[in-house]
Amino acid sequence: MWSDFEWYFSRVGFLLDPPLEQQNVVLINATTLHEAERLIESCEHCNPDGAEIPFDNVLDRTRGSDPSVTDYVSGAAGEVPKLPP
Repeated sequence: MWSDFEWYFSRVGFLLDPPLEQQNVVLINATTLHEAERLIESCEHCNPDGAEIPFDNVLDRTRGSDPSVTDYVSGAAGEVPKLPP
């Protein structure tokens, strides 16, 4: 007999991250970080209702990566460009 967790996981396990051996962890350099920052039109702080795309999705678009298996590591935090008021 399966536990509740085992039954639930057997039904929705495909929604979780892939196993570690199938993940692609990418170190982001300053050039790629700045390239992705230039694509930012707004952030959750200045536009809570309109900012809907997570930054890792912007990095996926910049690099052409598969978002289902790619995670990012950076030595610096990204910044939201100064946007007009």
